[in-house]
Amino acid sequence: MLSGFCGCKEFIQWVKSVGQGRVDRVINMTKRRRFEATLLLIGLIVAGIGGFAIRDLRRATQETWQMHSDMVHALDLITELQYQTQETRRSMLYSLTTTDPNLQVNYAEGSRAADKRVIQLIAGYLNLTPSPLGDVAGKRLLRDWQNYAKTRDDVVALILEGSVKEAVQLDLRAGFPSFDRVRDDVNGIEQIYKRRSENQFAEVKRAFNRSILRLGIILCLSIIFAGVAVGQLEKGQLLEAIQGSEARLREVIESINEGMCVVGRDGLVDLWNRAAEVSLRRRRQDIVGHPLMEVFPDLQESRLAAGITEARQNGTTIVLEDLQLTLEDARHIFVARVFPFEGGTTIFFNDVGERKRAEKVQAATFRAAEAANAASNLEDLFQSTHAIVNDLMPAKNLYVSLYNPESETLSFPYFIDEHDSTPAPRKLKGGLTEYVLRTGNALLAPPKVVEELKEKGQIEDIGTPSVCWLGVPLKKGDDSVGVLAVQSYTEGVTFGEEEQKILTFVAAQIAMTIERKRAEAELTSALQMKSDFVSFATHQLRTPLAGIKWSLELAAQEENLSEETASFIQDGRDSAQRLIGMVNDLLDVSRLESGKLKLAPKETSLAELTQGVLKDVSHQIEKQGHHLSVSGMEGIPTVLVDPQLFRQVILNMVSNAIKYTPSGGKIDINMGRENSLVRWAITDTGIGIPKANQAHLFEKFYRAENVYKIETEGTGLGLHLVKMIVDKSGGRIWCESEENKGSTFQFTLPLSGGNG
Repeated sequence: MLSGFCGCKEFIQWVKSVGQGRVDRVINMTKRRRFEATLLLIGLIVAGIGGFAIRDLRRATQETWQMHSDMVHALDLITELQYQTQETRRSMLYSLTTTDPNLQVNYAEGSRAADKRVIQLIAGYLNLTPSPLGDVAGKRLLRDWQNYAKTRDDVVALILEGSVKEAVQLDLRAGFPSFDRVRDDVNGIEQIYKRRSENQFAEVKRAFNRSILRLGIILCLSIIFAGVAVGQLEKGQLLEAIQGSEARLREVIESINEGMCVVGRDGLVDLWNRAAEVSLRRRRQDIVGHPLMEVFPDLQESRLAAGITEARQNGTTIVLEDLQLTLEDARHIFVARVFPFEGGTTIFFNDVGERKRAEKVQAATFRAAEAANAASNLEDLFQSTHAIVNDLMPAKNLYVSLYNPESETLSFPYFIDEHDSTPAPRKLKGGLTEYVLRTGNALLAPPKVVEELKEKGQIEDIGTPSVCWLGVPLKKGDDSVGVLAVQSYTEGVTFGEEEQKILTFVAAQIAMTIERKRAEAELTSALQMKSDFVSFATHQLRTPLAGIKWSLELAAQEENLSEETASFIQDGRDSAQRLIGMVNDLLDVSRLESGKLKLAPKETSLAELTQGVLKDVSHQIEKQGHHLSVSGMEGIPTVLVDPQLFRQVILNMVSNAIKYTPSGGKIDINMGRENSLVRWAITDTGIGIPKANQAHLFEKFYRAENVYKIETEGTGLGLHLVKMIVDKSGGRIWCESEENKGSTFQFTLPLSGGNG
């Protein structure tokens, strides 16, 4: 477009140079014969060419105005679409990062409200776009947005259910990619409109050039006919038209929300729009007419200089990502797009620093949440949290303080400071830390705020004064249990609302982790007390139970016992034996859970263990009339297990099959090798296990509902003990069952080293 303007200026200079000569020609022509015919012919030619020129100018003016109107409308629509999609995303991210259920609901509703506006904007775009390419881009955006909205709704549902971690994982796995596609779709639509505007500019330029050519002919004939006066008049009209078109073009350029600059072939800046003034921090009058590389020295060694050269040489558009500039002592990141044309180069600058910072903040918040969940102790948590916070703000000086309400003391388990050493635990004083702890609110305290609080008597000086101090409370419900604080001693390095939001989120993660660690410690202590009690109680019960059993054994050997007395003694012996078995199971479970019972693994044959158990229970099998089959025992490799404990595993499962299978049932035992595992399985035709009970089958003290119909006595410890032994041996055990049809219990164990 600018090259067209340059051509117009050259044409006007030419008019000035030849104007006077044309006047002389007109005077001579009037002296010739046939003057009237020539005058009529010139008039007709001027009128005809003038009619075409006026038509083209009117069309060019209408097209330019329509182009301006369409571009303004389209750019407004795209800008609103970018804002609403970002608003939807921000609302969902806020719901991810807050622990307040009310805020989660509000943010979710805000995201859905913005979603409705996005759908309306996409529909408006589809009605507006005149090209098949734009229609395809709009439909792709609508489809990608609907996919993102569905993922967003799933994430919000998880958040509202309290499953924040699953929501974060779903958002990382599906939310980020789907939103990136939406953002790429919006950028693609923006590019379509820019390419369309460039094509429209070119078409306007061609129409304008045609009009200029025709006007040139008119001017030439008018100069011959009317001389310098007519030429001057036509020149004034032409300049006015050019200035009007240029003004309208500048309106379009100024409405673009990206920084736009035009650099001529001489390297000087010819155009600098309003968005460029804002994003690149340079006024138009300070850069137009100056070399771009001198105004921005950073660009001299950057990829932009090479990109401009490459674009001019190849005649292709060049896109430069992550172009960094220092503006007002701050680093900014731009995406630059270089478009070559005949008279120079057009460059669009898009500041993406805020977007990249937002992405960095989001990634850091996820890292903080993961660190809180993964931390094995508080020291590791504090160190990893400090590193994460330091990536987002100047947090060289950071500390964590915890308040113990029982001792009414404040301790500092983590304290990194370039001036002060770690304070000893102390009673509450009047420092900034105590102020946050007392009020339960975050505090951003530059020197002015500190002085105001001191004048009110609410705080006192403790430690080295800082340039800026920021502290947020660690919350347990409504109570403050500590403070997370950062402070700066460097002039010009301060904190703001964004840093306060980041620190508040991190503090929530720390507080949750501290509470979780305390709960874990309390649970561990309670479990240890329970285990110690069970171990003590069972030890104390074994000796008297053994005495009762042997006394009943001796009583049973007495002569001349009545049948009724002998029956009572036998019942007592059976009850004593069951109690001894229950005590032994309790003791084994307690010792396994506490780690006091150490497994003594050795090369063991499951086939031999099975044969030994079957020999011991053969009388029970015969008494019940069961049909027993054993297969796969030949060639079974040995496994590395504790043979004594694993005999209990096999005995328990065989005894259960005998006990819970009606008389005359079938019991099948099968063994085999599966790759690097040995499999052992027992199948019966017993009463089976209800489906609702199967998930709890291996829990401590749990018994299925239907076993009480056959066997009212039992501890519910047998299968729990079996699973503990199999798990500690590196194996896996499971059950498959159908009520009233039977069950299959099976376990797998890794082969021992000698059989691998």
